[in-house]
Amino acid sequence: PLDFDFIIALPANGLNLRYDGSLQRLKSVECYDPSKVKLVYQSSDVSSSRTIPTFLLIYKSFGPTYPGEFDSNQSIYTLKYPGLAFTFPIPVKHQNLYKSSTDLPLEFPDGTTPIASKVILYSNSNTWQQATVPPLAKFIAESNASNSAKYGKLAQDILADLGKPSRTFYKEEDKMKIHSVTDTTPTDYFFNYFHLGIDILIDGGLHVCKKIVLHGNVPGHYDFQRYKMTRMDYIIAMTQIYLDTSGRIPWETSNAIKDNTPQQKPVILTRGSSEQNPFGSTYLTGYDEGVVMEVMKNGYVPTIVLF
Repeated sequence: PLDFDFIIALPANGLNLRYDGSLQRLKSVECYDPSKVKLVYQSSDVSSSRTIPTFLLIYKSFGPTYPGEFDSNQSIYTLKYPGLAFTFPIPVKHQNLYKSSTDLPLEFPDGTTPIASKVILYSNSNTWQQATVPPLAKFIAESNASNSAKYGKLAQDILADLGKPSRTFYKEEDKMKIHSVTDTTPTDYFFNYFHLGIDILIDGGLHVCKKIVLHGNVPGHYDFQRYKMTRMDYIIAMTQIYLDTSGRIPWETSNAIKDNTPQQKPVILTRGSSEQNPFGSTYLTGYDEGVVMEVMKNGYVPTIVLF
């Protein structure tokens, strides 16, 4: 599910939103019915229910640009500006005028002008078909940064750095307690940051960070659409490993994180009955480096726990 782009169709608005499958970030916006969207540039209407986006109007509004591209197979002329493209259907009787010419189809010989059939917004590419996601504007925390969530960090410091959590969840029971040799009386609690894609487990007695849970928001997982996808770099022994949740990490191999790192035997995790969780069970596999990964049956890693 992460290898291909996915499109959210908004027919009432005449829009298609294309997202990168692995990054889950917007790549392009296609308006296939300009009459349903009001497009304004420098306080002037370019397209709306009352404004027809003609070639002359668009060229007048946005100014000069490089010659466009004519697709003779589809009879479509594409006019491009930085991060913006307009497509214009060219009547068959006028096709020969633009097959080998660099002239802009401002006006046909019969006095009419082309009307835009699509408006596409995109970033980081010369063509909207090859659009990529724009660079991230900010990070939660960087190497050597002063603001971060660390093991042993006080709860009030985490609140000061990351802000108020979306939810504070107190653990009612711990199904992994049978594997633990210690038992603490105070109830631990989570800071859930759904918009950041992370959970932070706070020790109920000491009120310090015990665990950090990173969520990948992978389609087909129990928590899909509950968290925003987070990305991370994991560093072991001064070696930077890109262990991001957008890729497949084969839990069968013992060198997924580090050579000669012993991998613990996987534990099966089941969340409720098939009616409550139609996606089935997953595997939990751990490493001595303080890492536990939840692995789906298709090999994707939706959750990484650091402790």
